[in-house]
Amino acid sequence: MTLTLQTASSAEQLSEKLAAELFQLLANKLAVKQTVTVVLTGGTMGISLLSSLADHPRLLTLDWHRVRLLWGDERWVPKSHADRNSLQAEQALLKKLLLKPELVLPVPASDSGLTIAAAAEQYAATVSNVIAGDGVDLVLLGVGPDGHIASIFPDHKTPDQPAAYPVLNSPKPPAERITLSLPALRSAADVWLLFSGESKRDPLEKSHAELLRSAGYLSEGNLSECDLPSEPLPVARVSGRERTVVFADAAALPPTGTA
Repeated sequence: MTLTLQTASSAEQLSEKLAAELFQLLANKLAVKQTVTVVLTGGTMGISLLSSLADHPRLLTLDWHRVRLLWGDERWVPKSHADRNSLQAEQALLKKLLLKPELVLPVPASDSGLTIAAAAEQYAATVSNVIAGDGVDLVLLGVGPDGHIASIFPDHKTPDQPAAYPVLNSPKPPAERITLSLPALRSAADVWLLFSGESKRDPLEKSHAELLRSAGYLSEGNLSECDLPSEPLPVARVSGRERTVVFADAAALPPTGTA
């Protein structure tokens, strides 16, 4: 597995870089696979990335009929609620695309007629079927200031099975969510971790200090053992089977050569 760092001078430039990289990855994968599966993320950068991709001059040259979409997590709110990651993705990008409805697989909503437990069980089966079949090509993960990814938070239990499970006590509202498990996220060939803004500097340093040192952003000894959390942050516990790429804008990076 390779681990690399890609940087940009601003959040806007990071979003544009991510869009360009995602376009190229999809083009490359579609050239050799019948169906390409991407797990989308919410959050500011996750949706900004989709908005930037919507403006890509060659957007519609891709065969979107062969792209399958999943979500890394979802808030347990009604389907039309503005906080739904899938609705935000629809508004930012998906409404422009000719997608096969059967390949767009959002998490069931709170008004689906299912309980949160049943919805999570249903989504776990969906995700497991994809993993066992074509597999997951790319997982996109925004990172919170506390180092959380999807709806996997520090100090929370993180069951390995099933592939998706309900979260009933999220420290961020709403309290109820459905998230993919760490093993499901780690099943992807590629994982991209998105750090944007000064509030993401701390989790970036604590999760990928060696990567930052090798790139000249941290000096030896700048981040001591006592600065590290007693348990690895969720973002430090996820990687792709083949490649992991850390994307960070200048605000999320420590000043060169300092902590």
